[in-house]
Amino acid sequence: MNDAGSQPGSSAEMAWPLAPEDAALWEKAQRLRPYLKAVVAGVLSGELNGKVDEWDIVQRSMAAALVSREQFQGEKSDQWQAWLVTIARNEARKALRFWR
Repeated sequence: MNDAGSQPGSSAEMAWPLAPEDAALWEKAQRLRPYLKAVVAGVLSGELNGKVDEWDIVQRSMAAALVSREQFQGEKSDQWQAWLVTIARNEARKALRFWR
């Protein structure tokens, strides 16, 4: 578990080069991490306390977005945000299914 407020997987930890357009999207995604954590917490509703850290699900979501970024069809940053939120919700639901 992480200390309250700590955010693992910061952009400083990213070791591979990204294309300029991907780097801009990744930077926006980094700023959305607290919001994504709130989304995950809303989906989990405390059901997995002590089993799964919400930051872990956010990190999994970010990794899934990075791996599948070519599937992103939008053109605007609000579409990117919606896409990330959808991925985060789906990852949280996956965790619920696993632990139930």
